[in-house]
Amino acid sequence: MRAVRIECGLEELQSDSRIGLALEMLSWDYRGCLDMDGGDLLVMCECISSGAPLPPQGFSIEGVTLERILEQWHDSMFKHHLVVLRFDANLIARYFSGADLSLISGTNLTSRGLVLQITGKSESIMRLVTDIRERVPVRSLTTVQGGKGLIASGPDLDQQRVLREAFIRGWYDEPKGTSVRKLSTALGISKSSVANHLIRAERKVIGNYLDTQ
Repeated sequence: MRAVRIECGLEELQSDSRIGLALEMLSWDYRGCLDMDGGDLLVMCECISSGAPLPPQGFSIEGVTLERILEQWHDSMFKHHLVVLRFDANLIARYFSGADLSLISGTNLTSRGLVLQITGKSESIMRLVTDIRERVPVRSLTTVQGGKGLIASGPDLDQQRVLREAFIRGWYDEPKGTSVRKLSTALGISKSSVANHLIRAERKVIGNYLDTQ
């Protein structure tokens, strides 16, 4: 694994005051990492609004600061703001200070939710993915393979839940440590649903591993 796309639905993020404030705008689209400054990460974003005012330069909330407003312009419908955001070291140093992990194009925040596209060292990617999953449900996790780009065929959230529970309970051990019936009871879904989720998730995981579609 060298790059992943992580998608989190808006409903899982609404309790975060930073998200609520950001979504007074229509979207925030990543344009590039500028620098590390004293452990902080400086990121260029394009913010699009339909009339709501942008917070003033220097505004800060829970470790995220609107560092600079570089440029603003209008089109026929929307106002565009090219800005620099500062992410405090306390938020991101664990992930980005090692210079082996980077955000990539396609990272954005909209009313549909948060998309993070990251590339770098496998261990660093997985550390970030694991920490995100501990905080909010991940709706979708897809990978980059070869020159094909992002493959939107990884297990969905329900399939990931069943796959993870099966693995933890020993479904893939020899001999098996659990059964479809026990998984059904633990997950609170029917045996047929467990079986279907496992088959579909396994097909996607194995297909990606073999680089086949």
